[in-house]
Amino acid sequence: MSAHGPRARPVQRRWWVVAAYAAVSGTNQMLWLTFAPLTTEAAAHYGVSVDAIGWLSELFPLLYVVLALPAGLALDRWLRPSLALGVGLNAVGAVVRVLSPVYAGVLVGQILIAVAQPLLLAAVTRVVEASVPAAQRPRAIGIASAGLFAGMLVALVLGPVFGSERLDALLLVQAGLTVVAAAAMMLALARPIWPAGTGAAAPGVERGGRLRSVLADPVIRSLVLVAGLGFGVFVAVTTWLQALLAPAGISADLAGIMLLVMVLAGILAGVLLPEPVIRSGRAVPMLLVVVAVTSGAGLVLAVLPGPVSGLLAATAYGLALLGALPVILSLVETHAGAAEATATGLVWLGGNLGGIVVSLLVQATLGRPPVAFGLMTAVMLLGIPVLVALRRRLSTSAPAETVP
Repeated sequence: MSAHGPRARPVQRRWWVVAAYAAVSGTNQMLWLTFAPLTTEAAAHYGVSVDAIGWLSELFPLLYVVLALPAGLALDRWLRPSLALGVGLNAVGAVVRVLSPVYAGVLVGQILIAVAQPLLLAAVTRVVEASVPAAQRPRAIGIASAGLFAGMLVALVLGPVFGSERLDALLLVQAGLTVVAAAAMMLALARPIWPAGTGAAAPGVERGGRLRSVLADPVIRSLVLVAGLGFGVFVAVTTWLQALLAPAGISADLAGIMLLVMVLAGILAGVLLPEPVIRSGRAVPMLLVVVAVTSGAGLVLAVLPGPVSGLLAATAYGLALLGALPVILSLVETHAGAAEATATGLVWLGGNLGGIVVSLLVQATLGRPPVAFGLMTAVMLLGIPVLVALRRRLSTSAPAETVP
């Protein structure tokens, strides 16, 4: 269990705080993917190109790569104000999108939401630590992670439900959900449960000790690599599944159903898996199973693409890849010590970089679906030596308690 020196104190059960955080981080994911199901319709609505609408989503991973580490460092030193800033930017960005009738205003709103994203996502382990006892933190991280995936699911469902004819109403509904979630999280931040700010940090920390301690930790480095591989494949699947299965006669509607099934399976796995996996000390064996399951799913789609195999593979991808995230974050919470948010931000950074790289590699092979699915399988198999090394490191390393 991680601690934070003399200011650490017993934590009571405050599941409503975890729920508020899950809601606000989920709305961030919802706002990110608002235009993904309506790309061509939104382009016509605002009188811009399809590429311009694509940038409303694509700027998120790009800004995350730039802001992940600064956001993590800020959260570790000034948790409440940094998290409040992320909550506020997220809500303001959603409202700006409603108030602006033109593309430029929507772009500004998306930029604000994208800046909020690393401040929100990197805070998950710190929020959980302040809210529930140590034994229940894996479950809490799973619930918080499920909130992220639920936000994605809401975006994928609401877009087609409202359609291009009611795009303004869609933005208004999403802004309403975001403001309500933000109010709940601000109420949580007003409670006296949060660790004191560390603006007057120790000299080693002032010189970047937190970041150095994270980068020097072989366990955290292994977790970053695992996240990069797994989320690289997840992002590639969500981005290109329909295009890769189209030659097998899979329609856009059926591919959309497969993606919904994938996310629903991930929500279920994220809630149910982390606690028993972490409690039993079987995190690495579980992650090795993730490699096996996703590799098998990729090979099935490479050899026998079709409606049934596609649904089964999508379910496998969701259960395995999304179920792995809270397990990885639970290991971060256990081993990162006072640099939790920095380490969490680094894991998210690895995931975003992996998503960019693997998606681009798969894009280059879209004309050859078996090669694309084989490539994703090869990426997952790269995780085996990383996980073997991680298992050895976990058996010989102690959780971090302080930052030198």
